[in-house]
Amino acid sequence: MHTLVLGGIRSGKSGYAEALLKSASRVNYLATAPPRPDDPEWVERVRVHQARRPTGWRTTECGGQPDALPSLIRESEPGDAVLVDDLGNWVAALCDAAGWQGQAAPEPLRHLVAAIRATRAEIVLVSPE
Repeated sequence: MHTLVLGGIRSGKSGYAEALLKSASRVNYLATAPPRPDDPEWVERVRVHQARRPTGWRTTECGGQPDALPSLIRESEPGDAVLVDDLGNWVAALCDAAGWQGQAAPEPLRHLVAAIRATRAEIVLVSPE
């Protein structure tokens, strides 16, 4: 089963998505937030998200390597639950890595859709509206 959670910025969509997986036995949290060490507000927002995650969940920070997201989903096993938080940060990281030139997102987006279709893991995707 795949679920898409939409909402505005700071609307509680991440917390809602996390609650959807509270009974899952294996959760891989794929965090797409790009590192912004010079932005104290951003660093605090990321820290709050990290602190809220259950200790048994595996977290993979892929904001600095947005091309890795489709592979991380594809590597998930049946019985896994995968939380991608969030697609907006992922697209922004793709565009940033490409220097905001040309068509940065279409090919990685095709890879992401193919990975989601191919996986047998439960996927919860979070995205801003």
